[in-house]
This record gives sequence, structure tokens and C-alpha cells, in this order.
Amino acid sequence: MAEPTAAEYLEKLFTDSFKREWDQDENVVRSLPFFATALALSVTLLGLAGEALPPFEFSPSSFRFYVLMLEGALLSGVLWTLASVLWHLFAAIRARTYIIPPPETELIAWTEQIRAFHSAAGLSGTDLERAIVGDLRDLMIQEYAKAAMNARANNVKRLFARTQALSRLIMALTLSFAIAVVIFVDGRVASFVAPVPGGPDVSSTKPADGKATGENAGPAKAGAPQEPVSHQGGAPSMGEGGGHGRQP
Repeated sequence: MAEPTAAEYLEKLFTDSFKREWDQDENVVRSLPFFATALALSVTLLGLAGEALPPFEFSPSSFRFYVLMLEGALLSGVLWTLASVLWHLFAAIRARTYIIPPPETELIAWTEQIRAFHSAAGLSGTDLERAIVGDLRDLMIQEYAKAAMNARANNVKRLFARTQALSRLIMALTLSFAIAVVIFVDGRVASFVAPVPGGPDVSSTKPADGKATGENAGPAKAGAPQEPVSHQGGAPSMGEGGGHGRQP
């Protein structure tokens, strides 16, 4: 197997480099669905956190005041990071200037110009065709080299912007979960501190003397006849069974 010439080696090297950089540029666009899903999750967490936020209390001596200050700081951080994510995503996908190899029609025009040049120099037949192929290869090597360098420079900027967007997206998710945790803990603390509904009523207890007060003391019925109180050992009342008439 014959060893490749320098032109053949450079042609393969620059062609593969251009294809690799071109595919790398498309990978940036393929990652957009992931960013869209993560952003939707962050916005959902923010919406749930906003509904669960307690009312604001402007009282520096209250524990709730400092909890709200912490939640406000975390919320500001989430909003800033989300805005930064959108900015870097725009920088990653915005339109850029690319250099691509010449189209087929331009290659045909180059071939005709090279053929005319070498024909005027006295070449013909196999020598003419070999000279045309060599010149075309040299031109294409230069074109692929410029295209690969341009694509690499654009990819460096795109990948940097995508990396920045990813890091800020992770930060936004972390802050969103932190807000959810703070709201959850604050709700549990408030449930322990708040009075329990349905507790014992002090007014319904009985005093020490045994008399019912409050709800235990029933009101006396109006017009109800009072039972006569009999005194043990006393004289029987007149009119009761077994009464005696007046003695003369």
C-alpha cells in the first residue's frame, strides 16, 4: 500500500475536522429540550411556593419576619438565575457567521479556469488532468481548513454559553427546592406553635363545692311545680292520708 502524500493527509484531516465541528454545533441545539423541561420544573416550583407563602409580617421581633426575609432572598436568587439561563441560551443559539466549502457550481467554474490556465501553459492529456486534480485538491484543503477553524471558533462560544446556562439552571433548581423546604419547615413550626382547636373550655369545669357552673348548670324550668320537702320526724301535713278529725 502506497504511503499517502501530504496533500491526501491534509485533505482527510481537514475534512474530518470540519465534519466533527459541524456535528458539535448541532449538539447544542439538541440539548434545548432538556433546558425547556428544567425551566418548566423551576417555574412550577415557584408557582407552588408562591401559593404557599404566608402573609407578610413587618415585625422584626417575630420569627416569621426572618423566615419571609429568607424566602424573599431565595426567590430573588431564583429569578436572577432564570433570567441568566435565558440570556445564555440565547447566546448559545443565536445566528452566527459560518464559512462552508464552496458549492458544486463554483467548483465547476474553478475547474474550467484551471483547465484553461494549464492548457495555455502547454499541458494536455494525462498531465493536464493530473495538474487540474492537484490544484483542485489544494484549493479544497484551504477551504476545509478555513471552514473547520470558523466552526471551531463558533462552537467554543456556543459551548461556553451552554455550560453557563446549565450551571445557572442547576442553581435555580437548587434555590427553588430550598424555598420549598423553608416553606415546609415554617408550616410545621407554625402548626406546633398554634393553639389546638377544640381544646378544653375552662368555663365548663366544676368548682370545688360541687355546684355546676357554665354548661353543666341547667336553667330552672319556668312554672314547674316544686316538690314538697318532707322533714323527717316532723308532724304530718294536713290532708295527707291517715289524717284525724278535730277532737271535741
